[in-house]
Amino acid sequence: MLSRVQTEPTPAGVAWTSSPAGKANASDNAREVQRPVSPDSREDDSGWMEVGKKNKPAITRTTLATESAITRIFGGKLRSVLSIPGSSKDSVTLEPYQPLQLDIQSDHVRTIEDALKHITLAETVSMQSETRGGMVDAKKQVTLESLPPLLILHLKRLVYDAKGIQKNSKVIEYSTALEIRPEIISPTRRTNQSIKYQLYGVVYHHGKHATGGHYTIDVLRQDHSEWVRIDDTHIEPVTEKDVTAHEKHAKLDKTAYLLFYRREPDNPK
Repeated sequence: MLSRVQTEPTPAGVAWTSSPAGKANASDNAREVQRPVSPDSREDDSGWMEVGKKNKPAITRTTLATESAITRIFGGKLRSVLSIPGSSKDSVTLEPYQPLQLDIQSDHVRTIEDALKHITLAETVSMQSETRGGMVDAKKQVTLESLPPLLILHLKRLVYDAKGIQKNSKVIEYSTALEIRPEIISPTRRTNQSIKYQLYGVVYHHGKHATGGHYTIDVLRQDHSEWVRIDDTHIEPVTEKDVTAHEKHAKLDKTAYLLFYRREPDNPK
């Protein structure tokens, strides 16, 4: 599986969509932050009516996807709200994700928490307005509608430029405890409590280039007794400090690529 990730960062059966930074064209059904679209999914055109902030109505549509044991364990949903000037209704789309991709290109993103917050930054979308008869700047904002029992975070380290595919080796800090703050949760699902996760696995990419390199993994034993490092057929115990030694990893051209978190019990779903 890891060798497949090296040559093709997209998980099998999933297509990723993206749009350039800055203003996005309305025809790009995407954010600057990439989002997965299941090949078996389709948009529910019927939608339903919601009442949002200040009693403003919203038409909500959902991208339908085939549910399975895998999606119930690892899958969640994003809520994308498009507010169009002059429109009496917001347009809301619920989209599945699995895993959750995190854009780390911004200088403001230095931790996993920063990357999660970056998902929710509002962006401007230029689009044609039927009511105003011209182009308008709509506001688009994404929040987390639901979170799975096991959350996989995919750090987007591939950069596409004139030279081809490059690797972003930026250090992104993370710890074994993750708190997802209420402000990045959808208003319809938000509570006063953070949602807490515990790290149980990290996949690393070793090497300076995106087109080559090597993968290793640190994984927490099922009984939580110790961390184990797996490098091909070599297996050795490591400490929690070794798992989160970001600067040490950077000196070895070793970067976290996938983070696996387990949701703590007694948290809102």
